[in-house]
Amino acid sequence: MRSINYFFLLLLLSAGFLAPAQTVPGIKRSYAFLTEHQPGNIMVKPDGSPVHDGPDTLLTVYLEMPAAGAPVIAWRKAWWCGVTYSINAVPAGKTQKEVGTGKANREKIILTPAKGNCLWKLDLFHAENSAAPPLLSKPGELILEGKRAGKKIILHISNVVELATIPSV
Repeated sequence: MRSINYFFLLLLLSAGFLAPAQTVPGIKRSYAFLTEHQPGNIMVKPDGSPVHDGPDTLLTVYLEMPAAGAPVIAWRKAWWCGVTYSINAVPAGKTQKEVGTGKANREKIILTPAKGNCLWKLDLFHAENSAAPPLLSKPGELILEGKRAGKKIILHISNVVELATIPSV
């Protein structure tokens, strides 16, 4: 009986040490959004088949970070649903930012950084070369990889919110 109690105590303690591994020091909050755009006029090959199948999926990530003092993160790659993405990161400011309307609930999504923090916008686009993710991910989970002060950083974002789009004509 005593060994079972020790086993559960060990299990609980190890879960407590592993849980913070999903966070990155200096990043207060992370938000991921996707937008699917249907092309209006579709380019076709000489045989009549479309050049590009399906909608274009645009992924955008917003990170809330301290406005001063924290070293800048050089984001390298991202992975989502088996696809490798390159990252373009730009500061998005210290004021609130309207990112769009949620597709599921049709409510406006407004991000407001806390006092002393700022937002960074990360635009993800298909990478020229595919690469294996640094570790396994759950279905639908977005993984970001970067470097700060020479150290590798891995950020997991489990909730990707789909934004509503204006229909193409």
